[in-house]
Amino acid sequence: MADNWWEEAPEVGAINDDQWWTAAPEVEGAPITGLREQAMSGVNEGIAGLVGLPVDAVSGAINGVSGLVNGALGTEIPAIQNPVGGSQWLREGVLAPTISNVAPQTGVQRFGRRVGQELGATAIPALGMASRAGSLIEMGRSLVPQLSSAVGSGIGAQTAREIAPDSAAAEVAGQIIGGVGATMAARALRPNPNPAPPTVDDLNAQAGDLYRQGDARAAAGPQDLNGLKTRADSVLRNEQLITPTGRNLADGNVRKFLDVLDDYQGQQMPPKAMQKARQFLNDAAASTDATDRRIGSILKGEFDDWRNQLVPEYQQADALYGKVKRAQDVDFRLTKAENRAASTGTGGNTVNAMRQNLRQILDDPKKARGYSADELAAMRAIIRGDTTTNAMRLIGRLSPTSGALPLVGLGASSSAFGPLGAAPSALGYFARGGAEVRTQNQIKGLMDLILGGQTRAPKGYNAGEISGLLGAIARPAVTGD
Repeated sequence: MADNWWEEAPEVGAINDDQWWTAAPEVEGAPITGLREQAMSGVNEGIAGLVGLPVDAVSGAINGVSGLVNGALGTEIPAIQNPVGGSQWLREGVLAPTISNVAPQTGVQRFGRRVGQELGATAIPALGMASRAGSLIEMGRSLVPQLSSAVGSGIGAQTAREIAPDSAAAEVAGQIIGGVGATMAARALRPNPNPAPPTVDDLNAQAGDLYRQGDARAAAGPQDLNGLKTRADSVLRNEQLITPTGRNLADGNVRKFLDVLDDYQGQQMPPKAMQKARQFLNDAAASTDATDRRIGSILKGEFDDWRNQLVPEYQQADALYGKVKRAQDVDFRLTKAENRAASTGTGGNTVNAMRQNLRQILDDPKKARGYSADELAAMRAIIRGDTTTNAMRLIGRLSPTSGALPLVGLGASSSAFGPLGAAPSALGYFARGGAEVRTQNQIKGLMDLILGGQTRAPKGYNAGEISGLLGAIARPAVTGD
């Protein structure tokens, strides 16, 4: 056997089923062919099928009508054979010199010729779309999914032919599955044009850098502290916490903050000391006592306004750290929901458990505090669902994974109606899966919103990907024997 068996293996005799990919035994005088010749022959056959399709379709329709007339009236209207401009006419005429009449002699050559047919059937529309691209990048985005679809269709079709050589249905199924699968794979590899939000680790690192920059700022002087003292006293008087004799009625963490403020009068307060004083106000704002909580929140607002003018890095760091805490809170609830669903059944109810845990935030004003209006709205959308998602959830109750009753119903329906009886359960299964995917995408959007301030839009289908999917479905009419 020649060393370059993949290009020049001659054909005669049967190929061993266990070694279908290798060359047939050589016989003197047998015609020689190679992978390049077979692939280019397939390309030209595909072009002939595409260009001749309109004529083939018209002649096929005419022959169909003629057959009905002949059957009804007993006439003998002849069928149109090899019409001018049809695919067979092109293969045997104009394109005959470019198409080898030697059959592929190895498995590699058979795959090469079949993939070539798909590429030829795709070439003209793919190049037509690519020619309208405004840049090389746009051209690539158009061509890659279409060519991937063609290669996938060819591989799928020939694989089915190798497994079931006498089944046209298997070949068509392999052709469609291969083309759709390759297009989806190419789409998955395409980067999302929307930038990914930063991770929790990214935000933590950014906040840490800002806090360190703030720590290095100059200390607040006596005049700055006098201004803060005046603002705090104004709040206390408005809240009736200073008596006519000047006695301060504040208590708890609010009292601790005021004591710190008194101690620094006439002194300098470094940024780190500001953060320590602010912690007392944080604790007061989170108090279970309504009065302490209200006074602490008001004073915290006044203090932050004062501090942020002196140390703006702290304000930026607080905002980033707030995102981290909210993201960690949501992630904790989602993980807890996954664990609960996994421990109470098959894990198929994970999405509902996630929705229930997110609802706990909306139902508790204390837990909802700190989330933005947009973030709370995103949670409500997840919990309530939209029209499509809710309809899919309703149909999903037919899924055999929804419980014992749908599973029993599947068995009874299948016994009564055979494979057709499984259709409602199959519909329910896919509907439930689709609803869960939609909700999972909403949950991912919520996390994007928290971490990045905006929801990253899902990757849409571009024109090339749509053409690749349609081509995978339509090419059997062009390349089928």
